[in-house]
Amino acid sequence: MLLGHEPHPELHQFMDAYAKRMGWGHLYERHDFKTIQAIGDLYGEEGLIEAALHVAVDMRLVTKEDYEVTKQWVGKRARKAAPRKSRKAGP
Repeated sequence: MLLGHEPHPELHQFMDAYAKRMGWGHLYERHDFKTIQAIGDLYGEEGLIEAALHVAVDMRLVTKEDYEVTKQWVGKRARKAAPRKSRKAGP
């Protein structure tokens, strides 16, 4: 729920399929721009962002502290969001 939408666990399983066998070396497999784009094609913008964040976390560009701060911010933002009113086409 970090990004404000439901996560896709299968996306992470796919990206980390080599983790057990390769350890940190798994970052050379499925952790590149081409893979992120392919996931974006399958899952849309949400999936693309989730995959990019996955790579950033695995490369330790995003820390657990960053995650906690962002999780709190997204939670507050989601609670404050009100349903949008539809606009009627007027004369």
